[in-house]
Amino acid sequence: MKSAIPRRPFNSRGVELSIMVPTVECCLRNVTAECRTAARRRGIELSIAPCRERCDACRAGPFVLVDGDLRTGAEFATLLDGVETASSDDTEIPPEDEP
Repeated sequence: MKSAIPRRPFNSRGVELSIMVPTVECCLRNVTAECRTAARRRGIELSIAPCRERCDACRAGPFVLVDGDLRTGAEFATLLDGVETASSDDTEIPPEDEP
């Protein structure tokens, strides 16, 4: 029987590898309760503030700041897809020491 507990990645020496989780920020005015729920379901933690001082982007439509980079799109779900892609592509794996 397989365990339901997710396994953490380890290198060949048994040292736990660090996985970088992107910081996702948005404005309170620009994100709905449905968007927050969708982010939680995907395991994305949002940092929501009353204002991120990106008023032009906020008025234009959905946006998020991922690790400080502005990302805009037609739908919030599309922006979340981009965050998931970024988090899996940007995973840093430290190099192993050679014997």
